[in-house]
Amino acid sequence: MQKIYKNILLSIGVIILASAFVFLFKDAIIAVMLPLGVSGILAYFFIPIVNALEKRTNRTLSILITFAIVFFSALAVLRTIIPMLFYQILEVLNALPTYIERLSEYYAKIQAVLKSFSLPGDLEMVLTAQTDKLAQSADGFVSGFAQSIIQFFSSLSFLVFVPIITFYILKEREKLSEKCYFLVPVSIRTNVQKIMHIMNRELRKFLVGQLTVALIISTLTTIGATIVGLKYSLLLGIIMGVFNMIPFIGPLIGSVPILIAGLTISPEKFLMALLMITAVQQIDGMFITPRIIGNNIKAHPVAVMVCVLAGNALYGIVGMILSLPIFIMLRIIFKSIYAIIIENKLNNPIKNAKN
Repeated sequence: MQKIYKNILLSIGVIILASAFVFLFKDAIIAVMLPLGVSGILAYFFIPIVNALEKRTNRTLSILITFAIVFFSALAVLRTIIPMLFYQILEVLNALPTYIERLSEYYAKIQAVLKSFSLPGDLEMVLTAQTDKLAQSADGFVSGFAQSIIQFFSSLSFLVFVPIITFYILKEREKLSEKCYFLVPVSIRTNVQKIMHIMNRELRKFLVGQLTVALIISTLTTIGATIVGLKYSLLLGIIMGVFNMIPFIGPLIGSVPILIAGLTISPEKFLMALLMITAVQQIDGMFITPRIIGNNIKAHPVAVMVCVLAGNALYGIVGMILSLPIFIMLRIIFKSIYAIIIENKLNNPIKNAKN
């Protein structure tokens, strides 16, 4: 029993040290691990297709057929979307000076309204300072968003390696799994395999649900933005769908570019965009998420928010998106460890009493 406790404590210590290492060298790790991470995620979703095809042919051919199915399916779907998306991105980048100028005009109007009221000096200073911060945040968001787009499309060279790495992960997945399990102490290897099985089942169910919800929200937002009369409706819909995967604050962040797009047209469009966002979020909260994902998270909102904030502190937007899947994995690990400890105590009452 003491040996099991030692192994568990050793595993937790390794996790803590690994987390500290990741925190200290996160930039270098992201640069190196990004292609591996993307390849691992793709392989994770491709495995069911490969397994189904492998019943009729060999693994190599199954993987190549899977790649072909995914590639041509994506090509068929994105044939019209990608050119439109690129066109809208270029339009946003070209129109940035105009949008910033319009936001500055609204900022000047707000300042004029504040000055028209006979406010106490301290209160006027506070409101002026807050409007200054709001204007800077809006300008910073627009400029930062454009910079993020440029950085993303300038780093697409790593995608050259992703198909190759994905192929070898799918091809050698049993050997890779065996080598990983070989690093685990023999005394807890069976338990680790059980935990990994549970984690795989729950994580796959959650991720498929999240991606399905994101796709639906993107579609609804794109349709809503088009009806409202906003430009770049496809781009705005994709942004909302991606940010919707972040618990609680994600929809708020995803709403910012939509509201800015409405405000740069007119205050009426701003209100219409706000109503559209509210309607989509209500549909999501009442019908979409409960039926597709359900209550799989089963965690206190405070715990989820802490995970989101920690993800933001470590890796920004990507960290916030990944915070919930990582939280689910850690919860499964610790719950399983606790169940194993309780089971061992029940199975060995006399030995535990002696210890």
